[in-house]
Amino acid sequence: MVKIMRWIYLLLPLTSLMGCSLIFNTIDINVPKGGHGWYYIIPVKDTAGFNFEVSSANVYKVNKDGVAYIPAKLINKVEDLRVKVYEDGKDITPDVRYLGQVEMSNTNNAKRYNYIHFFIPGDSEKDIAADEAYWRESNYKDQGDLKFDSLFKKEKIIFK
Repeated sequence: MVKIMRWIYLLLPLTSLMGCSLIFNTIDINVPKGGHGWYYIIPVKDTAGFNFEVSSANVYKVNKDGVAYIPAKLINKVEDLRVKVYEDGKDITPDVRYLGQVEMSNTNNAKRYNYIHFFIPGDSEKDIAADEAYWRESNYKDQGDLKFDSLFKKEKIIFK
């Protein structure tokens, strides 16, 4: 009886962990090998005729500009969203910095845009822990905003 109780005690936490993937919507993103810098995940509302770069395993690929387009329905509930970043099939999510959703508004057309961004450090920065002051003191966030604005103005990022 004691052995059965031990197994039940060990299995209960595992079953609750298995359910997490059912609770959270997971977006899998693949970045190019050796890539670093800012990346953007753009939700597409009007998916009719839109050509998503996605593998057979539902992993969305980043294009040459660092942008991955996904169906907007995947991020309807942002609080239940999880993003996993891969490089050649290897999960590099723990190396990612500044992963989060951004909401911006355009004063010219009064539209609101939502997207997700993240930063992959270069080789010299990968060993710096995410909670180190280095990441709070540097201007990486500003660089990410500037890159987004530049891509948006050049129409390399589109909201459809």
